[in-house]
Amino acid sequence: MATYDVAQLPELLKNNEYPGRGIVIGKSADGQSIAIAYFIMGRSANSRNRLFIEDGDTVTIYPADASKVEDPSLIIYSPIRKIGDNLIVTNGDQTDTIYDFLKEGNTFEERLTNMVSDLNIVSNKGLSERFASTIGAATVLM
Repeated sequence: MATYDVAQLPELLKNNEYPGRGIVIGKSADGQSIAIAYFIMGRSANSRNRLFIEDGDTVTIYPADASKVEDPSLIIYSPIRKIGDNLIVTNGDQTDTIYDFLKEGNTFEERLTNMVSDLNIVSNKGLSERFASTIGAATVLM
């Protein structure tokens, strides 16, 4: 995971032909507030056919035009969900898995350990890289 100064981000993104997906996490100068940005680009028509919809404590990606959807499993998911004082931010449907795991009283670290040790997850060839993070009152975990 790379860490950059916020002042570098415009230049980094401008010079990158295809940044793909990303999470930007930061805090205010006084340390009292956090900011989070999730961005996504698409190469295919299916991947570019997306809308971000906020519904309460969840942000979900839906197709802009349902008639153009080729594979809904790749574009319909919630990249951001809130549970308690924590935000979960991922680049896929693992947001819901992590949310459910935390709701049961488990920790984010335990869920990541379970995910990377599950051969059904880590042995699937051709899957895109996954990332996940939580942001809480006192912690940022990625």
